[in-house]
Amino acid sequence: MLLAQAPARSLLKSRVELHIHFTSTVRLETLWELMRCKNHPLPGGGTLQDLKNQVVVKEPKNLSHYLKHKKLVEETLAGDLEAIERVAFELAEEQAKGGVLYTEARLIPRDLLPRTHSEVAEHADKEGKKGEGGQVTVDSILRAVLKGIKRGEEHFEVKIRILLACRREYPEWAWETLRLCEEYRHEGVVGMDLSGREGQTEEGAERLRNTVIRDVFRTAAARGIHRTVHSGEAGPASCVKYATDVLKAERIGHGYRVLEDEEIFAKCLQRGVHFEVCPHSSLLTGALLDPPCPRHPLMRLVEEGASFSLSSDNPLLTNSRLTQEYELVTRWGLTEADITRANFQAALHSFLPADEKAELIVSLKEAYGVTD
Repeated sequence: MLLAQAPARSLLKSRVELHIHFTSTVRLETLWELMRCKNHPLPGGGTLQDLKNQVVVKEPKNLSHYLKHKKLVEETLAGDLEAIERVAFELAEEQAKGGVLYTEARLIPRDLLPRTHSEVAEHADKEGKKGEGGQVTVDSILRAVLKGIKRGEEHFEVKIRILLACRREYPEWAWETLRLCEEYRHEGVVGMDLSGREGQTEEGAERLRNTVIRDVFRTAAARGIHRTVHSGEAGPASCVKYATDVLKAERIGHGYRVLEDEEIFAKCLQRGVHFEVCPHSSLLTGALLDPPCPRHPLMRLVEEGASFSLSSDNPLLTNSRLTQEYELVTRWGLTEADITRANFQAALHSFLPADEKAELIVSLKEAYGVTD
C-alpha cells in the first residue's frame, strides 16, 4: 500500500502539515460536550448530528460564509484555559492518528479572550501583567496551548509548533503578536502569520496594506522571526507580490490567484516561494469561483515544479483532515511521488531551527525508505 495514501490507523508518522488553524482543530465531540456543559445554545434538537449539520460547510459561497461558525468555537473556548489546553492535547492525538510527524498550527490568542473581560485583559497585556491574580490574558492563553501541546507531544510522539497570526482587520494587535513571537520563540512559537480579509480588487487590497502590519513584518524579518502570509485566496495576484516583496513572506498561505499574473508567478517560482495548499477549503471558501477556475491551481503548481505542501486548514469546518485531503488530490491526479515531494517540501520550508529541521528530514527519509 502506498504510504501517503494509507489509512490513518496503519500509518507511520510520515506527513508534515504547515497550515491548520488551532480553533478549527477542535473535535466536534469536544465542542458539543463543552457547549452542553456551559449551557450554550445548541442547534436543532441539540444532538451531535445537529451541531455537525450547522458547523460543517457544505456548499462554496465566499470566505465569510465559510468562516461564519468559527465564532461559535471561539465563544465556547473563550477564557477557558482548561478547555484550551485540552484542545491542544487532542490536536496532538489527532495528528498522531493521521500519521502527521510535524505540524505548524496558527493561533490568534485574542480570539480566545473572555468576551466579558476583554477590556480588562487588554489593559493587563499592555501593562505587562501576564495573567497575574488569575487574569486571563493573551499570554496565559498561549501558555495553555503550549502546555497542552507539550503533554500531547510526549504522549503521542509528534511535534507541534505554533504560528501566531496578525489579522488585517486589527492592525493594533500586530505589535503584541510580534512580542509574543519573541518571548515564546524558545517555548514552541516558531513564526508569525497574517490572516484576514484581502481586497477583492487591487485598489481594495491597497487599502488593506496597513503601514502598521508592514512595519511589524519588516521588524520581524530583521529580528529573525519567520513569516507566512494568507494571500492570493480572495485577493488578486498583486496581494502575493505585496506579501513577498513588502512583508518579506517566506511562505504563502493558499496563493491560488497568483496564477492570474504570469510575471508574478514566475518570480515566485524563481525565488522558491512555498505555497501552503489546502484542497478542501479552497473549494469551500469560494476562492475558485470568482473568476471561475475550471482546473484547480494546484495542478499548475505541480506541473511547474513549484514548492507546495498540503494541509487541512480548518478541519472542523470542512470535516476533513489530512488523510481526506490526500484522497481528494489523488482523485485530481496527484501521484504518490507528488504527495511525497509535498511532504519533503513542507519539511524543508518549515520554520523549525536548522538542527530540528535536519532531524525532521531524517525522520521522513526513514519513513519513506529514502537512502542518500
